[in-house]
Amino acid sequence: MDTAQAVVAPPRWAARLRLAVTAGVIALTVALAVGQWETVEAGVRSLAGADPAWVAAGLAANAATWIAALGMQYGSMRVRPGPGRLIGVQFAVTGVSPVPGAGAAVYIRYLRREGLNTGEIVGVFLLMGLAAGVARVLYLLASLPAAPAGWRRATERWSDWRPAPDAAWSGPVPAGAVLIVLGLGCALLAFWLTRRDGARRARRLARGLRARIAADMLAVRAVAAHRGRAAGLWLGALALPALNALTLYAMLRALGVRMGPGSVLVVYMLVTTLAALLPAPNGIGSTEVVMTAGLVLGGVPAAPALGAALGFRLVTFWGALPPGIAAFAYLSRRRVL
Repeated sequence: MDTAQAVVAPPRWAARLRLAVTAGVIALTVALAVGQWETVEAGVRSLAGADPAWVAAGLAANAATWIAALGMQYGSMRVRPGPGRLIGVQFAVTGVSPVPGAGAAVYIRYLRREGLNTGEIVGVFLLMGLAAGVARVLYLLASLPAAPAGWRRATERWSDWRPAPDAAWSGPVPAGAVLIVLGLGCALLAFWLTRRDGARRARRLARGLRARIAADMLAVRAVAAHRGRAAGLWLGALALPALNALTLYAMLRALGVRMGPGSVLVVYMLVTTLAALLPAPNGIGSTEVVMTAGLVLGGVPAAPALGAALGFRLVTFWGALPPGIAAFAYLSRRRVL
């Protein structure tokens, strides 16, 4: 195991826990699909009758996302690999992404092959994550006024979040339980610091962490100071959500659903943010369910909403799996990965 893998690799118990939770989320998604099978059939039938012209527009918008992602990648690293190879790596990462953690591992291995050290690899992920996060916040703030009326009515119903006086989680018992848990945590921390040389180990860990952060920040600053790279990074980060929302808009229009572009953008931004909180690799199952629910809440009938969500995921993820697996096999055989 090289240094980068040692830094990023999670503990074995954490990997097993994540795998178990992921399997649980996928199992719940399958159970939900079986329980709502009539709606699933109606959604598939509506997708089968989609307008080919709008489907082609969605495919074109999705193809542009690969170019935007290419700009983000070029803007986050000091090396400049060929665009064909970098797009092939994007496909390979998508091809292995159903396996938890495999996509990040493949990309880290590729960056090591390109000669990037550990600090530069951390900088790549840090810069792309920062740019994507800032772009997401900006789009959310700009598009919230265009949220569908159904979403605003649902928000009004939940505006008073305070529990009722006779609610099960009000009163002194929950507060006492929270205090007990916090007290146990403080006691365990004090025990660790006072036994087995815990304080010295904590200081050594803090010094090492500060040195690591300083080295990583130097690598990030060296890349971010380049104007061309910064332009590619931020333009790609701003273009990706808009192009993905345009893909969803095209799929809705292909099914005869008329929803404003602003409403589609806010639906896409919010549902993908919520779906990312569920521990499913690449949002398998969770994105389809949350997107369908968001569209239904925005006033779209259930069958077209499910058809649009399935079509969006077919264009943006499921359709890229076969070429992604082929790209992973080819690049592995050529020792690029």
